[in-house]
Amino acid sequence: MYGVILAGGSGKLSLFQEAAALLQEIVKADALLVVTHRDHKEQIALQLAELKLDQAVILEEPLARNTAPAIGLAAWHLAKLDPGAVMVVLPSDHYITPREAFQELLRTAGRLAEKYGLVTFGIRPGTAETGYGYIKCGAALPEAGYRVAAFVEKAELEKAREYLAAGSYLRNSGIFVFKVERLQAEYRRQQPELSRLLDGLDFGDRAALEQVYALMPKISIDYAILEKVQDIVVLPAVFTLGDPGSWDACFAHEFGRVPEQAGGVAAQASSPEATQRPEATQRPEATRLYQRWLHSPFIDSRTKEELQALAGNEAEIEDRFGGELTFGTGGMRGVLGAGSRRMNIYVVRRATQGFADYLNGRFAAGTTIKAIIAYDSRRFSREFALEAALVLAANGIKSLLFREMRPTPQLSFAIRELGCQGGIIITASHNPPTYNGFKVYDEHGGQIVPARAEEITAAIDKVDYFNDVKLLTGAEAAVKGLLVYLDEEMDRRYLERIKTLSLRPGDAGMNIVYTPLHGTGAFLIPRLLKEMGYQKIHVVTAQADPDPDFSTVKVPNPEESDSFTLAIALAAAKDAELILATDPDADRVGCAVRDREGAYHHLSGNQVGALLIAYLLARLQGRNTLPSNGVIIKSIVTGNLGREIATAYGVPTVETLTGFKFIGEKIREYEETGERRFLFGYEESYGYLAGTFVRDKDAVIASALIAEMTAYYRQKGKTLLEVLDELFRKYGYYREELISLVLPEQQPADKLLHAFVDTDLREIAGLRIAEVRDYRVGKARDPWTEKEHVLSLPLSDAAYFALADGSWFCVRPSGTEPKVKVYFAVQADSAAAAAKKMDALKEEVLQKIRDGYIF
Repeated sequence: MYGVILAGGSGKLSLFQEAAALLQEIVKADALLVVTHRDHKEQIALQLAELKLDQAVILEEPLARNTAPAIGLAAWHLAKLDPGAVMVVLPSDHYITPREAFQELLRTAGRLAEKYGLVTFGIRPGTAETGYGYIKCGAALPEAGYRVAAFVEKAELEKAREYLAAGSYLRNSGIFVFKVERLQAEYRRQQPELSRLLDGLDFGDRAALEQVYALMPKISIDYAILEKVQDIVVLPAVFTLGDPGSWDACFAHEFGRVPEQAGGVAAQASSPEATQRPEATQRPEATRLYQRWLHSPFIDSRTKEELQALAGNEAEIEDRFGGELTFGTGGMRGVLGAGSRRMNIYVVRRATQGFADYLNGRFAAGTTIKAIIAYDSRRFSREFALEAALVLAANGIKSLLFREMRPTPQLSFAIRELGCQGGIIITASHNPPTYNGFKVYDEHGGQIVPARAEEITAAIDKVDYFNDVKLLTGAEAAVKGLLVYLDEEMDRRYLERIKTLSLRPGDAGMNIVYTPLHGTGAFLIPRLLKEMGYQKIHVVTAQADPDPDFSTVKVPNPEESDSFTLAIALAAAKDAELILATDPDADRVGCAVRDREGAYHHLSGNQVGALLIAYLLARLQGRNTLPSNGVIIKSIVTGNLGREIATAYGVPTVETLTGFKFIGEKIREYEETGERRFLFGYEESYGYLAGTFVRDKDAVIASALIAEMTAYYRQKGKTLLEVLDELFRKYGYYREELISLVLPEQQPADKLLHAFVDTDLREIAGLRIAEVRDYRVGKARDPWTEKEHVLSLPLSDAAYFALADGSWFCVRPSGTEPKVKVYFAVQADSAAAAAKKMDALKEEVLQKIRDGYIF
């Protein structure tokens, strides 16, 4: 990493030395560059000598030309030395405390810059400040920080108050970390004339340098580059920052007077962005984009009517056009409607064009690229899927489109089965009916992981909504052989593979109630269960047909016990032992089981996962087919009962970050290395997988296994509740709960992690904290000894507190909403003791959140 200091001032009492000292522990002396006016070179050299930084390079500016030319000067110099370098850009007039926090954040920013290219820092505004530009935070990144949604000009007081209240705006710090080759590419793209001048610089010819510099524009890096680029990362600062300009002004700010030894002259506050800047001539971006959509000849009449109805409604226009739906590892999802921040055919086409560009760039020329497209029961899912297929076809990619709606995991299977290079599913999972979404899969059948998501996002960002999208008609695509419909044959192949996972015949006498909650599970799960030998399958009629309104439930989510209301009524009438419910795209399944008194109990995802592990491992061991290198994979917030069971069978459990994409990635890794053989993967949020022919959570597979497990124990005269109790008595009573907190604004959600991690908290609810795992920085520490070790997982916005007795809690703020999830898990010798311990842990953690940390 190289350090670049923008030193516009000079003098013994300037803050230049403080800036240099800040970087001294991060970069080597010969990796430090100072960009300064030629008249200040002598003073800068003296100060560097005092700091024993004589090896630093001083780049002279013959004229003052603001930060874009200054930073470009440094970037072009470094590009000749080390094209792959990362550069920290720090103004010399900032006073930053505490130094250690800043230096640690610089290290994090360096890692992010290697991956994303352009990183800036933002300061949480404590008041409605009008003297600075702002940065609006977009989606949170899995490692740390946020996507920049927008750079905003200095605000009037009223607007500054709005930014402060929103909690999602940061004060622009003027501190950056750049990957040099990426920064040069953006200069060439956004400022071609400035780049041409920088290309022609001869750093050793002072006269020529002055001539070239005279031609350079007086323009800031923000205006010249950053405001024009989409994929920039902002890191919220964990330090305080002021730009008083000198030690004199800093002293005056703190104590109300200048220090006597300064000769009574305090420098005026200055900023590298304070010089001349072109005035903005365009209307607000949201209005401009709205007008473009409104008058575009590409917009259909129905959408145009919807847009016309927005005329004069500034708030709605801002909401719909004040940004874009964020594309990430989960794809994108949003409310249906017209606008760049809504789900509609134009947003889908653009995203698909970006995906097509990515696929065509990723795979070698001559490769026949194929992609699967599937969709669920939501509004416009079929239309969006067809549009996606026709865009892919127009880009020479063979589109294999399911003729009817099908489960998400079947898409994963089909990608692998047919040797495709990618896939798209149109779904919003269990979101409300006003939503739909667009999710992308890779050639391995897994959800895209962060690195791939970044590449696809970059490709999408380059696509204009109308001018850059290629599109064929259905007839054209079919004639060219680029649109092929998948039919029942793919159902048969998928179900046959699932049957190979079975460890016993089905139970023809067992009554099962199933509800697809108006989703895609209805097409396959009843059929599969019957083909496996379960003859008494009772489907909840009112929820059997696809219904985009999900009219019989509050939300179509099998995690919610309310979604089982109709199924329980039918189960009671049919004397059913088991109830199964799947979400609309059938990747998650919940279940309820009957006790001896006839009451039905909704099992948690952790409980079902533990039961399935116990069943599968016992059956494999009994058949002498349990592999010696088997492995279970779970997320960090999934309970530990399954781990204890697996350990008893000699099977290790590996943890991943939350998100089944990481489990799928781990399966692929083990398949390629042969180190481990995947047996089962699961998450507490009702996602399960066995087998490797699917690389995502699969409610179709899980439904078959849960039915089989229930039938197996039924034959032995046991209910699943009784088996679960046996596991508790053998391994300990495990109890898990999840609480989602809606906070008054975004800012407390971000502060909450800092508050828990950055304190000397050593005990909670009478339990000793054994380890604090801070996934933001990838480190774990013992709060008693302060010993640290590096975590093996990627960076993520989460903190995990392991307690000495095996209990734990985990805090995960949302990156885009003022919400935070708090996971709790305890274990004890009895159910009553576990319940008591859970109550105490929840109460104290939540009390700290309410009283001590954010409010």
